[in-house]
Amino acid sequence: MARRVLHHNSSNHHPNNVTSPLLSLSLALLCLLSAPAASAQLTRTHYAGVCPNVEGIVRGAVQKKIQQTFVTIPATIRLFFHDCFVQGCDASVMVASAGSNRAEKDHPDNLSLAGDGFDTVIKAKQAVDAVAGCRNKVSCADILALATRDVIALVINLIIMIHPFIH
Repeated sequence: MARRVLHHNSSNHHPNNVTSPLLSLSLALLCLLSAPAASAQLTRTHYAGVCPNVEGIVRGAVQKKIQQTFVTIPATIRLFFHDCFVQGCDASVMVASAGSNRAEKDHPDNLSLAGDGFDTVIKAKQAVDAVAGCRNKVSCADILALATRDVIALVINLIIMIHPFIH
């Protein structure tokens, strides 16, 4: 049986090396979130006439949740991944089972999702719905996408603050 030998490259562990798993994950998710839609005509101003401050409302709720627990960041990113991986980014992972109908949230692969990811979306949705003109106008799928974008942006900003030579 052939044995694979991995060579240690000490340059990979240099403190000035910015190629970290967290940075790679953040950049990959940022690209995923900013990629143009292939079939839908999505716009950045979709909610401009209905709930013009939705992004600020979600960002505020996300920042508040992050101040409560740092687990919000990985939990929200993982929740978004699990939601989008199965049947598209539709927030179906947020729906609880009812009766004999077993929801995506209760699938064995999703049982380990941290409650802080769900709580982030729920609190952001409550904050959005607290604004009269926004009530029941913004989908949970969009709120999950915005919240994920915001936690990734925060991680990138933290990395830049720690490693100012990145930009």
